[in-house]
Amino acid sequence: MSNEAEADAESKKSRSPNFPSIGLQRAVDLLGKLYAEEGEHSVPVALAAQHWGYGPKSSVWMQAVGALKYYGLVVDEGSREARKIKLSPLARRILLDKRPDSPERAKALAEAALNPALHARIWEHFEGKLPSPANLEHYLVFDLGLLEKPAKSLAGQFIGTVAYAGLGKDNGADGAQPPPAGDDAPPFEEPPPEFKPRGGSWAPKPPQDPQMRDFPITLPSLSVAYLRLPYPMSDGDFELLEVWLKAMKAKLTQPQPTASTALEGAS
Repeated sequence: MSNEAEADAESKKSRSPNFPSIGLQRAVDLLGKLYAEEGEHSVPVALAAQHWGYGPKSSVWMQAVGALKYYGLVVDEGSREARKIKLSPLARRILLDKRPDSPERAKALAEAALNPALHARIWEHFEGKLPSPANLEHYLVFDLGLLEKPAKSLAGQFIGTVAYAGLGKDNGADGAQPPPAGDDAPPFEEPPPEFKPRGGSWAPKPPQDPQMRDFPITLPSLSVAYLRLPYPMSDGDFELLEVWLKAMKAKLTQPQPTASTALEGAS
């Protein structure tokens, strides 16, 4: 192989295909904030960033706008300081359809999830079945040539997006779906032994894995919950965690008594 060919091969290996920096759920959340502030009007991108809580010099909001375009949720016009964005017809079908279990909204979410070319390629390769994270990362690195870090980020983002869009509900996915709720949910695990009460409070030991951190959360009941999470997390990992927590809600919570049931109990 010539030096030129080797350089070209190395250059291709060092570049990763473009993909949305955030998952679909986060993109829809940003879209909802934009709609709440501006409706369906065209909005300067700098003002959109302000609505999302990003500073004017942050690069994150530019990535967010790019992600919304990947999903087909905004259309833009103009350039530089004059650039504006507004909701696309696809975004309207997602945001404005308030019907529960709407098949049209579900179809729109599925369309948005697969609008990014790389998402569609992954979904086609696995024949419409969500693979395990390890299998997906292997495909991204060895078949598509992504570097390890972008591959891990994309894998988490893609799995979260597919779960949010409902694409993998009935396709026999290999352990990558969020856990079932209700009676089919897995049993509770015993709390880890390192969580020991001390002085009336809970004090976890530092995690052994330097990439894992314990986050204490004081709940309204004054109980303290701990989340052990990789830090920092990718958007895809965070969105999949949100999906998991929502799926576990029925198992983790108990119905709050209404006024009528409270009166019945008192009598």
